[in-house]
Amino acid sequence: MTLGTGLGGAILLNGRPLQGQHFQAGELSFVLNHPDGSLSENWWASQASGVSFVERAAQVLDLPDRQDGKAVFEAIAGGQHPQLNRLFEQYCQDLALIVYNLHTILDLEKVLIGGGISSQPILLDGIRSAYSTIKKSSPVLDSMLSDVEIDSCAF
Repeated sequence: MTLGTGLGGAILLNGRPLQGQHFQAGELSFVLNHPDGSLSENWWASQASGVSFVERAAQVLDLPDRQDGKAVFEAIAGGQHPQLNRLFEQYCQDLALIVYNLHTILDLEKVLIGGGISSQPILLDGIRSAYSTIKKSSPVLDSMLSDVEIDSCAF
């Protein structure tokens, strides 16, 4: 999964890229959560966009540069901004739910997170923690679904 302007994806099956009949396999941005309301709010691209998250977080921090991911993640690590912390936790929960749903459908071994913000260890920790919370929310889910490794892409 690539956290950029949307949500990029690629699926490797038996070591080979899965392309699909129309070469659209892995188009994760266009998965809908709900068909009602604004499409820009109800598809995975709007939930998972790293660019959008940084812009919203920069707005919370009132940063002059709305693309200053470094300042955003320094503030998250500092933990001194409750509104920013809630925004970050929600973002990690949204990403973890996407990972959970993909894993449920595809029985994944590993999910690699890419994009500029994926180099932030606090992001991976947040996604892993949220994923664990989702999985442990039900004894049935926890016992029936295997674990999936969540890591960052190597650059």
